[in-house]
Amino acid sequence: MSSLTMIPRKEKQSENTTYLSNRTSRTKEEEKLDQILNIVKELAREQRETKEEMRQLRKDQKEFKENIARLQQENDNLKKDNQGIRKENIEIKEELRELRNTVEWIEKEKKKNCLILSGICTNSNKPEVLNERVEEIVKRHLQIDVNTKTVTRLGERTCMVHLSTPDEKAKIMENKSKLKDMADRIFINEYLTQEEKEKQRIIRQMGNTERSRIPKNCLILSGICTNSNKPEVLNERVEEIVKRHLQIDVNTKTVTRLGERTCMVHLSTPDEKAKIMENKSKLKDMADRIFINEYLTQEEKEKQRIIRQMGNTERSKGKIVKIGYNKITVDGEEWRWNQSKRKVEKPMQKN
Repeated sequence: MSSLTMIPRKEKQSENTTYLSNRTSRTKEEEKLDQILNIVKELAREQRETKEEMRQLRKDQKEFKENIARLQQENDNLKKDNQGIRKENIEIKEELRELRNTVEWIEKEKKKNCLILSGICTNSNKPEVLNERVEEIVKRHLQIDVNTKTVTRLGERTCMVHLSTPDEKAKIMENKSKLKDMADRIFINEYLTQEEKEKQRIIRQMGNTERSRIPKNCLILSGICTNSNKPEVLNERVEEIVKRHLQIDVNTKTVTRLGERTCMVHLSTPDEKAKIMENKSKLKDMADRIFINEYLTQEEKEKQRIIRQMGNTERSKGKIVKIGYNKITVDGEEWRWNQSKRKVEKPMQKN
């Protein structure tokens, strides 16, 4: 073998080392590329999934909006239906109110000559016996001849009397105060429908509620001169007036200013209040008049206003008038408040 073809051992080993080194280097690069490719594939897959989720979300959102729109439409329809129902309810209520008023008027018209008598003693339910008993009471105690059409028992001692004419009813109402002298009291009142009874009940309840808020031992003093609003100063001033002019020692619990010269005085006991009311006429001799009155509800104030107005009318005619609670005395003759007519009436002369 020629020496030219012989490769030295050292050179051959060097070539093998270089080849192995290059091969190792390419293998690492391929691994990195594979990793990058895998990452890209994973990202592509995640992107596809994300797009799918976005499409599903958009689809769900569209369905949600459609449902919202449908619910809004249903809600609008319900509102329209409710408006129609409310309108119908209002119309029905109005019709019922008109119907009640009509029934009320018819009932009132039928009973316009009726009165309610309470306290009648008779065990019979026979119409002729009841008629005779009522006519007897009216003639004996009121000196009025009446012709009762019907008398209907409403309770053990209560009857509804249907008179023949409105004049008979008016005469009985004008003279019913004469029944107060009977041993067994009999009361005569206007016939009231259920609605009128309910109104009267509410009015009485309101009056009782208003009165219950005020302590029982209260009086109203008008004409007191003092510029102070301090309770102790007002108390001292009231006690001074009562002691000096009425000769009564009182212990005022509270004195509340109601106006410039008006106070509400809360006394300690009913006896103190009674003594002051018995002696209040002594105040008329004072230079600066002071007036003492009972506490009144708004309804009672209106009643007393009407009574005072009537008293002033009679005074203007030169008559002697004394005003009391629910009554006035004119030239020694007592006039009384008629609750049903809401006015002061002069008693009828006895036959």
